[in-house]
Amino acid sequence: MRRTALAAVAAAAVRGSRSMASTAPRVTVLGGGVGGCAAAANLARTGAQVTLIEMGRGAGGRATTRGTREDPRIQVDHGAPYADMRTEAGKKATQELVAAGYAAEFQGPFGTLRADGAFEASEEAGVTWYRGHPSMSRWCEGLLQGTPSITKKFGSMIRRIEPVREDVTGAVLGWKLFDKEGQLVSDCDWLVVSGSGVAHPRWSQTFGGQAPLTEAAAVLGDARLDAALAAIGRITARPVQVAMMAFEGPAAEAWLRLPFAVAEVEGDPILAKIVVQKSDSGLVNVVAHSTEAFAVAAQDAFGSTSTAARVGGAAADASREQEVLGQLVTALNVCVARLLGPEVELSKPMFGPLLHRWGNAFPVGASLSAEESLAPASRLAFAGDYVGPRSGSIEGAMLSGADVAQRLMEHVASSASACSSCM
Repeated sequence: MRRTALAAVAAAAVRGSRSMASTAPRVTVLGGGVGGCAAAANLARTGAQVTLIEMGRGAGGRATTRGTREDPRIQVDHGAPYADMRTEAGKKATQELVAAGYAAEFQGPFGTLRADGAFEASEEAGVTWYRGHPSMSRWCEGLLQGTPSITKKFGSMIRRIEPVREDVTGAVLGWKLFDKEGQLVSDCDWLVVSGSGVAHPRWSQTFGGQAPLTEAAAVLGDARLDAALAAIGRITARPVQVAMMAFEGPAAEAWLRLPFAVAEVEGDPILAKIVVQKSDSGLVNVVAHSTEAFAVAAQDAFGSTSTAARVGGAAADASREQEVLGQLVTALNVCVARLLGPEVELSKPMFGPLLHRWGNAFPVGASLSAEESLAPASRLAFAGDYVGPRSGSIEGAMLSGADVAQRLMEHVASSASACSSCM
């Protein structure tokens, strides 16, 4: 079905369900990562009125860039520094971003830093690597560019989610989302949850209380939604602590003498990966990614500037943060000194080092299937890198967002057609 035809029929589906001047379905997308932005863009293009809610300062999620107002040259990709595309659908979608100037192919070099200090380059057939241009935050900008108007609400943390129900039958008519002050943030006909946080038991460990969507779903009796939430609850995550910094001058030149842009570190109990990126400004950004074991042991350190601490109110201990950060930086310097020599001064960046914890960075376990990701009776859907076959990847998140948007609007359109035939 064409997008314009789909939009027209979808609008008809909600004419009888609410008294509003506009008849386009109102869809709130909760989570502004790659999956959420892909869903929001595709929903808007097919006629939905879209509100995008993100707890962080802007869209991106793990595909985001840390900057500072004090020095606009600083743009550090402290989450996903690149995206690997392994399917034709993913490559085609990314090529659209490349053509529009939002992404570019990334050549590496990639490889492994062995325990003896030797670097071994690697290549993987059939995989094309990309990064946002000039930084990863441009990826989501590109997904959203050229779309009809999308209402964006950044810096909003949703603490309560309530279904709107028909008085007599109890059927779900939509959803209301409230922030931590109890203020209404969004009122919608459909809710797309991008990112599993509001539906996962780990919410209690970080923010306290029951996960908002789990609490809301308990009163609905929707077997399909309950099954999806149970599947999400079985997905665990591999946490990562990262230390980010930027260098200039001789120190920057020293980092560029390394034989890699991305290196997996072998046999280190603290350090798992090193990413070195030269920015368009001439600065060299360095991000040290921890091992899972180290991140689990340091799960009480969030990074005082992280969204979890800044917006979510997660407890942050400054002394513990500095302890964890110091361990990561020391491991990084020791590792790199094997290649560059101990005389090179690497410990004095012009920005950082700063700590950030990705607690939900990489899902582990069976992902939610495409069929499980749509619960039509509850007017709710899921998107993100925990949905579909490419779990834990930007490609998987992007494709899941596009897919669930299409299936949601097709369901709305088919419901409208069914209603029309009964009249």
